Amino acid sequence: MKPVFALLFCTVSFCLSAQVNWIKQSLPVIPRSAIYPNWDAVATADACVLLVNDTFKMWYSGAGWLSAGDTSVNVRIGYAWSTDGLNWNQFAANPVLDRSSSDINAPDYWNVETANVIYDTAAPPAERYRMWYSGKQYDTALTTGNYKVCYATSPNGINWTKYAGNPVLTAGSSADWNNLLISNVSVLRDGDTLKLWFASPDGFLNNQPTDGKGNIGYATSTDGINWIKYPNPVLIAGVGNSPDSAVVAEPSVLKIGNTYHMWYSMINSWAIENFVVGYASSTDGINWIKHNANPVLPLGGFGAWDRYWAAHPGVVYNAQNGDLFMYYTGRDSTVFPNLTDYYWDIGLARSTLISGIAPPTSQSVPLTSVYPVPASEVLYLRSTEIISSLVFNDLAGRVVNTENNIASYSAELDIHLLPPGHYVITVTYASGSQTNHQLIVR
Repeated sequence: MKPVFALLFCTVSFCLSAQVNWIKQSLPVIPRSAIYPNWDAVATADACVLLVNDTFKMWYSGAGWLSAGDTSVNVRIGYAWSTDGLNWNQFAANPVLDRSSSDINAPDYWNVETANVIYDTAAPPAERYRMWYSGKQYDTALTTGNYKVCYATSPNGINWTKYAGNPVLTAGSSADWNNLLISNVSVLRDGDTLKLWFASPDGFLNNQPTDGKGNIGYATSTDGINWIKYPNPVLIAGVGNSPDSAVVAEPSVLKIGNTYHMWYSMINSWAIENFVVGYASSTDGINWIKHNANPVLPLGGFGAWDRYWAAHPGVVYNAQNGDLFMYYTGRDSTVFPNLTDYYWDIGLARSTLISGIAPPTSQSVPLTSVYPVPASEVLYLRSTEIISSLVFNDLAGRVVNTENNIASYSAELDIHLLPPGHYVITVTYASGSQTNHQLIVR
């Protein structure tokens, strides 16, 4: 009998992580307020984070009301800052970007959301912060052209001026693969060129591999206003039983060294929209290789705040220490009976850059994620290789428990009887290799 742990289940399923071990924080870092009529009462989501000097700066979507007189829930963009990436200060005068509610013909009359901001030292000081965001004109989801990409600038990331000629990027015709809407962009400056990746579904069925799926496209610009679309999608939803067979969307792209890294949302069925995060890499930003162990960020376990949705990644890289911070949107329910009975918030997962994040080979060190840390009730393990056994030691080196004959990529452990403290988990894989992981029980 095992006095401390009970192995709840192990299944050969999606492997977590591939290039990196993502360790989730146990609770959201930017929660919705759940207070009527706050601007973020219903949701916080869609984080974009920059590290400017020593400060983390976040722009994010909030759904709610500005006053009790509002007759509908609308989405606006807020701002927050942090010195450590974990503890955040929300701007007292949020939102910092509102919808154009006085102009029914404006592309962002109904919502402004999914902001993507760059800090551009090549821009004039008054336009140093440059934002591309999704504008929604009508209170409907898939009206052709309803979501368009709009543009705004700011000297400080707080006071924004919308471009008078918005939108700057729109959906194509029915003959194009990006024929319904365009949203959720990721922009970076690469030399003299601005490069943009965007999400768009193909709603017209004409025997193309993109038909009926959400896909990711690419565009370039020299001024951030006039964009040239690449003719074909650069990342297409998968086929068959692949974990992204219905949708790839919401890209977050970084260029580190000579490699482009993309984290993106994905699902394998429209029936249950339980989005998770996938990863792909590229040497040119156009030809992408999906990682063979996607997803890299899975749903949370039973009872977790991100049990139903863990996606829309916004990844920031700290070049000084190699840390990667992924801010993602989580949800724990499929229905929303009232403001207090569900979560739709922004969470954080952390990792460290692994030698250019090259795809693993058969000789690679196994990558295993152990979360949440700290833990109190249930502990999850996901790996890129089959786990054979686990050994738990306290800091004095004493063995407190073992789990044998797992034979799976994943495990879920009941640890509620383990006394609070620090432990080391030694994971042995089917290949015979081992890795050690820290565990904190509270």
